[in-house]
Amino acid sequence: MEWGVSAGIYGIGFLVFTLLVKVAVPIMSGHFQAGHLKADPPAPEDLEAAAH
Repeated sequence: MEWGVSAGIYGIGFLVFTLLVKVAVPIMSGHFQAGHLKADPPAPEDLEAAAH
């Protein structure tokens, strides 16, 4: 009984780990990008105002 519960907990843990790795690897390697969220670079006036 205890072995079955332990195996189920480990199995669910490995499943969650696998799913998170499948999401994280493309993000960290740069293959997954949110193109619609790209912002324009700041204007030079904005950079000068932020520096002072």
